[in-house]
Amino acid sequence: MKKLLVVLTLVLTLTPSRAQVQTFSAPGVDTVLTGQWTATVMGSLGQFIRVVLDVTRYTDGPCDAYFSIPLRGRIQNRFSSVSCDGATFMAASDTLGFRFEGTIRDESVLEGTWTDNRTSAWVQFRKLRPVQRTQEPGPNPGYAIHHFDVVNRDGGARFGATLTAPDTTGRWPLIVFISDRGRHDRNASEESGHKPFLVLAHMVTTQGFATVRFDDRHLNLTDDAQEPTTTDVADDVLHVIKRLTRFPWVDTSNIILIGHGEGGIAASLVGTLRPDVRGIVCAATPAADGEDVLLSQIRAFDKLMRIHDSTTTFTQSIVRAWLDIIESDPDDAGVTIRIGAYMDSVMQKASPAELNNPVITPFRRTSWPTYVRSVLIPWLRSYDNLEPEDLLKICRIPTLALLAAQDRFVPCEINETAWKTIAESRSNVTVITIPNVDHRFRPCTTCLPEETEMAAETVAPTAIDSLLLWIRQRTAN
Repeated sequence: MKKLLVVLTLVLTLTPSRAQVQTFSAPGVDTVLTGQWTATVMGSLGQFIRVVLDVTRYTDGPCDAYFSIPLRGRIQNRFSSVSCDGATFMAASDTLGFRFEGTIRDESVLEGTWTDNRTSAWVQFRKLRPVQRTQEPGPNPGYAIHHFDVVNRDGGARFGATLTAPDTTGRWPLIVFISDRGRHDRNASEESGHKPFLVLAHMVTTQGFATVRFDDRHLNLTDDAQEPTTTDVADDVLHVIKRLTRFPWVDTSNIILIGHGEGGIAASLVGTLRPDVRGIVCAATPAADGEDVLLSQIRAFDKLMRIHDSTTTFTQSIVRAWLDIIESDPDDAGVTIRIGAYMDSVMQKASPAELNNPVITPFRRTSWPTYVRSVLIPWLRSYDNLEPEDLLKICRIPTLALLAAQDRFVPCEINETAWKTIAESRSNVTVITIPNVDHRFRPCTTCLPEETEMAAETVAPTAIDSLLLWIRQRTAN
């Protein structure tokens, strides 16, 4: 009680009067530069890396700025030096070698040069503004929602899930959502705030279906937790379905599986184990060999960034050599040594321009062995192990391959060809390509993250319509 009295006394003593609150107002900020800005730059592996600047410019004082690079696990890192003079802005991190020098073109564009150690590129940062996600359900969506846990004892996993169903009497066909590779919650939430599985579950439930979406089993585990395999994910799906047999309003004999990205491969594996599944939707799911997908990714990103074809060919030749080394040696220590020796030979022959290629830059630093072991090898092995064609050919469940025309993670051109080849051997495969959407089926023009993250729509209506039409055909009794 004495401690409480002391705290109350301090609060009363230190709380300013009404007049004091008005006197000591916060310093003003410039609303043009102040805010969050995002851009996409080419990463060290030839893929896009999103950078977010968080800038505060005081009207009668200095600038302050932080940067985030989510793909590298860097969130809200403060720049060691920041300056702003008129329309010019500069920020640098001496310890990490990041630097940006640019000019405010208008209230929504900050353009200039981003430097990552020895690699520099011209970028356009676009200002992030609050966006109303128009497709998300409100607080009273008009259907039943039930949250529950799923226990997979054999797999040593426990994870949460959400069931939705029409709030009327009946037994409803069940839609199961399966996320792409990586750590995803049940909504497949993105850093931008988009929640595609929440949106799709809402849309589908209002059309007379039950849906279930679940967290990845390793969502809340440590970073060094072992990545679940496709078999692990399929096993979790089977446990989710088993758990739902307790709900009398869910028709577990009338199931559609919807897998996004590599989640579609897990769905196909479930289909080989449960032939009673009515249909499988493989949304932006790779059907081509992993090496082909990776090399086509590089080509698609380079084309978007208007990088010369000769540079793309050079980058692909290096990545192809890395994959050959990975395939021939299961030992990471041996692979590290062999990749290092190969890169030494490449750099001895490389031109000055080639030495600035993002795939070479990490090998110009003394820390390159750590980079190879912790970043490069896991990344390469994930693609080297991706051989979905055999599984997709033996699965006999009716399948919708829903492809995104502007997909640069699973490039549409090579993927569409692979799916059509599978459809030739399986008459129950339907291939539909949705135009003007990205990997997550979001409407886009440039399809860069700074555009799609600010989109009001989370999933293109054309994709939803195609999905619902196919589902109705499969679940009709």
